Amino acid sequence: MKKRVTLFQYFNNIFFSFLLLFFILIYHLRKGIAPFELSDFLYVFSSLVSINLLCFSINFIGQKSRFLTLILNLILLIFYVLAGFYHHFAKISIDFSVLKDNAGLAFSPGSFDVIFNSVGLVSFILVPVLTISFIILELKFKIFYRKMDSLTVKVKSFIFLLIYLGLIFSSLAGYDIRES
Repeated sequence: MKKRVTLFQYFNNIFFSFLLLFFILIYHLRKGIAPFELSDFLYVFSSLVSINLLCFSINFIGQKSRFLTLILNLILLIFYVLAGFYHHFAKISIDFSVLKDNAGLAFSPGSFDVIFNSVGLVSFILVPVLTISFIILELKFKIFYRKMDSLTVKVKSFIFLLIYLGLIFSSLAGYDIRES
């Protein structure tokens, strides 16, 4: 008997895809409503592919443990929201080398003001609300931990990986079709 695929099996893929599109919309509105170019569509598409590949990886890694699946999704949620709002408020991308070099200073007395001003009040409200919501939804409905066919997860992950590698190694992002 074939198992029925439910929306909850791909909750993290769907949720993080919408979160990505939300941050792209915020960024686009901040720049003003400018027409999208081909390179913009390619970046959005490659971002959607990469976040879905990451979600499939989390589903595969946490396949045996409900607790591990929840923890990995919460880590991704917290990082993704903070990184998105950091990019929005600071108007630059996260430099991971600077983040690594200053990780020890994160708990010093003056660092909270710097962190707070970099990511904004919205993220400090949104992260706990989403985290608590995810925990409640997981406990009640098992939104992350659903038994999926291992082959299905592997095949879909492999397809997303091939698309991602194709986008990374192609030179499509370097070309843009512009009207003169």
